[in-house]
Amino acid sequence: MALQKSRLEKYVIGIIRKDGSTAWLQMREAIIMEGDRWEILIEDNGAGFDQKSADRIFKPFERLHGRSEYEGTGMGLAICKKIVERHRGEISAESEKGVGTTFKLVLPENQ
Repeated sequence: MALQKSRLEKYVIGIIRKDGSTAWLQMREAIIMEGDRWEILIEDNGAGFDQKSADRIFKPFERLHGRSEYEGTGMGLAICKKIVERHRGEISAESEKGVGTTFKLVLPENQ
């Protein structure tokens, strides 16, 4: 399980860093205990996306941008979702195009 959690962190941070813009990318993380669950918020000031596409980004091989704009296979967030679900948690994203994205991971305390 620890290996999966470190892989999850690698994927989420890696996806944020694939912003593709030349502007300085800033990230902010927060870990909050809510009852018996951990909330992990990872926020960036990257390219963002239209919130209507939020459910698509966690599907395998789904890409919101063309391969020429951003590298990757479209599997990173699908893998993140699978790992989070295996830990009985949830993952979601809120975004605004041109402003950035906040990923929210909710995981049970005892995993």
